[in-house]
Amino acid sequence: TTDNYDLSLEYYFEPAGLFSVGVFRKDIKDFLSETSDEIDTGPDNGFGGNYGGFTLNTTTNQGEAKIEGYEINYNQRLTMLPKPFNGLGLFANYTYLKTSGTYREGAAELAGFVPRTGNAGASFRWRKFEARVAWRYTGAHLRSYNANEFAQNRFRPVEAIDINLLYQIRPGIGLFFDIINAKDKWPENYTGLDQGRVTFSDQYGTRYNMGISGRF
Repeated sequence: TTDNYDLSLEYYFEPAGLFSVGVFRKDIKDFLSETSDEIDTGPDNGFGGNYGGFTLNTTTNQGEAKIEGYEINYNQRLTMLPKPFNGLGLFANYTYLKTSGTYREGAAELAGFVPRTGNAGASFRWRKFEARVAWRYTGAHLRSYNANEFAQNRFRPVEAIDINLLYQIRPGIGLFFDIINAKDKWPENYTGLDQGRVTFSDQYGTRYNMGISGRF
């Protein structure tokens, strides 16, 4: 269960646009958390003496938790510019989180919450052509909790860029070309507080999509 407190201030641009700042706090009871613990050896390890040395990953209810932070958002189409630049649009947002939870072993940050995230980009529309470039950032964050901080699993920060192009052949029919994750950057897992202790790093490449989209 959670009690939520939110305050937001918004300013609207004419004819289309928004700038907003918000702060929030969430008080949580019996929060859910993914934990990772090594199973002890011996007959009293909870598994009849089996699986000693294995790692048990599970999700359990913990104690009380608190999430607080702020977010900033900007989105505007620059229609005041001369043609063809009046088809330009800008957007950006940033979110900061601070979390704390009471585990069996004491207080620590919550798993699964990203302390810092950001997005920014631009879009452009001219006649039948549309283009969009978007950058996104995900900060380092806790993936799974462990009482031993050197055994905690975390994700390193990652940045990605997406590019979307669209040519409107006629109303309702468009030819698109997308570049997804142009920098080929993917999350990397590390343990403890040293981002150099990488345990796995996957690369899935940059994806290119091309096709025809339609609305009927």
